Amino acid sequence: MRWITVLLGLVVAHLAQASDLQTIADTYVHEAQRAPAVAMVRITPAGIERAVAGPDSVNPDSLFEIGSITKVFTGILLADMIIRDEVSLETTVGELWRHDEVLDPDVATITLHELATHTSGLPRLPPGPRMVLRVFTQPADPYRGLTTDDLFEDLASVRADQLQTRGEFQYSNFGMAVLGRLLESVTDESYEDLLIQRVLEPLGLEGMAFTDQRMDDPNLLDAHRANQQPALNWHMATYAPTGGLVASLNHLERFLVQAMLAEPGGALQLSIRERLGWAYSEPEGGMMIWHNGQTGGFHSFLGFVPASGRGVVVLSNAANNADDFAVALLRDRDLPVRADSGWLMPAFTLLFTPLGAVLVAGFMLRPASRLHGLDALFASVFLLGMTWKIGSWEFIPLFYWYLAAFATVVLAVLAMPRMIDSPWVPAGKPWVTLGKSASLIFYLLLSFWVLTRL
Repeated sequence: MRWITVLLGLVVAHLAQASDLQTIADTYVHEAQRAPAVAMVRITPAGIERAVAGPDSVNPDSLFEIGSITKVFTGILLADMIIRDEVSLETTVGELWRHDEVLDPDVATITLHELATHTSGLPRLPPGPRMVLRVFTQPADPYRGLTTDDLFEDLASVRADQLQTRGEFQYSNFGMAVLGRLLESVTDESYEDLLIQRVLEPLGLEGMAFTDQRMDDPNLLDAHRANQQPALNWHMATYAPTGGLVASLNHLERFLVQAMLAEPGGALQLSIRERLGWAYSEPEGGMMIWHNGQTGGFHSFLGFVPASGRGVVVLSNAANNADDFAVALLRDRDLPVRADSGWLMPAFTLLFTPLGAVLVAGFMLRPASRLHGLDALFASVFLLGMTWKIGSWEFIPLFYWYLAAFATVVLAVLAMPRMIDSPWVPAGKPWVTLGKSASLIFYLLLSFWVLTRL
């Protein structure tokens, strides 16, 4: 294959040149502190450079969740089925509908092309309470447990007046998930099997798979929040077509080379030409064909500029947006050293982390009742848990949290004798008692949610 020949030539060129990409990767991890681990590929007319940084176990075969870059592969699957004359770009949702629910006539006329290009009018996430409730009750892994029946029930609930942006670009995880699951009805095979057999294996991407299939793989890296605290891997379930794949640097380097050299007649070139699953941007410097991805513990970017012959892959195991960095690397511009955090989250972190200790100290100064003391203790647990999970620890030293936690524990121990000597409720103040009881229950529930769900 032509791409293999070109790839070998680029590798030879790479071995013959000095690369600064390793320095860039080391800076990303150790100085910018954007992620515990990162893997990068940069392709230029001069050759291929690659680098990994982080723990010694990180290597080009380490697996990262690639999130919405999965949409690119879903677009290639659609292109493959078009080439096989199984569907067309104008095939409608209604033509592939095999479910008992009745679709709104306007929803039934949505085409596969509209779903693949985010112009269907469907919202980013399905309307209705189901997804809102899941985002609140299990924000650390919001798609886990969703079924295809759930997805199609949500689609059947959409009405024509909710498609007001139809024909315009409106990014939709909902729409891409519907696309992937509708394609199952054409062959009676699962989307996951179709993607592996028709897209990943023909592209030489053996080993790429879905997160659920790789949970026990030692190459799968640990997930981290933007602040580099531990996060959960996402189980995309029926939303796998929108963001369920894991991949290594080796996988995406191989894929990027093929995308940059794609010739007419194949599913990959058709997906690029018709913009199926791909994003396009045309700022100064030429058309950029790309996609990014983010889950609860990873961020990824893949893109290339045909006019300049440059391409880039950036994979990180933290949910810290790397797009600015990746685009600068792709466009050969000055690289941002640190992410722009704004002031809100650092201010929140600085203010609320020690607030629990302040509340406990306030009780010690005025021990009105045991309810007051318990309320202060559970409020402090909530505040420490919340700031640990979402605080800006990529910017503020984590020692600040440990200091606040230590102060809270010391004050709580010192407050215990006063709490024991205090009455359960303040005498003659029923409204205060009711208010503190409600507050206590509120903080108890919030603490449980933060510690087990967030």
